[in-house]
Amino acid sequence: MGLYKRGKTWWIAITIDGKQKCFSTKTSDRKIAEQIYAKVLLKLDNQESNPRQQIVNY
Repeated sequence: MGLYKRGKTWWIAITIDGKQKCFSTKTSDRKIAEQIYAKVLLKLDNQESNPRQQIVNY
């Protein structure tokens, strides 16, 4: 899992059930991208506790 830059936009790469998922944070600001990434990680932790919850893409 991680945060990386493609062009001017920051992207998030995460692994769910052995498959890599990548999606854009839709920002060029690293600090905002890090905040979004932290929210995604928190949602993943909550999803493991409650499998019925869905991940919300930003």
